[in-house]
Amino acid sequence: MNRQITKVEASVGFWNDLEPLRKERWYPDLRRAIANFVTDLAAGNPVRERGFSNPRLKGIMHLNLPKDLRLFHVYPDSDTLRLCLVADHKVYGFNGKHMGREAATADKIWRGVEMPVAVSPFWKNLKWKTPAEVCDHPELAEMSVDGLRSLIDDLDQEADSWQKLTRHLKVDGIDDIPLKDFETWSDDLIRAQDCAYNSLETIAKNARGKLSVDDFSVWCEP
Repeated sequence: MNRQITKVEASVGFWNDLEPLRKERWYPDLRRAIANFVTDLAAGNPVRERGFSNPRLKGIMHLNLPKDLRLFHVYPDSDTLRLCLVADHKVYGFNGKHMGREAATADKIWRGVEMPVAVSPFWKNLKWKTPAEVCDHPELAEMSVDGLRSLIDDLDQEADSWQKLTRHLKVDGIDDIPLKDFETWSDDLIRAQDCAYNSLETIAKNARGKLSVDDFSVWCEP
């Protein structure tokens, strides 16, 4: 089906389902798949979403994701997409198995649909190996105030210890770091700190009132 959306919403349940998956190595692929789906819908491109034959699930759509997961979503309006849940297909029964779970799953999904919309999951941590990753990190805009403060502390600590730099270059200590690498790392640290502080200011100003299609463009980055 060709549908063109202009607005995106994400329920609390959607963010809650992503939380335990952030530690997985394939998590970026999962985000990328969701982002591609959103941007395809915004461009009016055809997508491979499906509905359900069960009447209780009528109106709910699902999309295949990496690692045999499914994205459950609805369209509150013709131009609005609401992301509801991310789960394994076993939760609603598949190929004649676990079919007794359909009713409970229908209730769970509809509760997810009815959950409050959240512009951000407000993550408490952000993983980074090099400071150059921070500014373009797709989760930076999703951080909580405490998470951003923790990130700033980590960046400040790196500026004092250079532990990540020595580990990155696989050298024994600071004296073994080439000057060019040290200068590049220092510049990247300063930019990363600026980006973290800018994100704090954005939260303070409450500039982000709702999600947009553009918010998902960074999810597509490798």
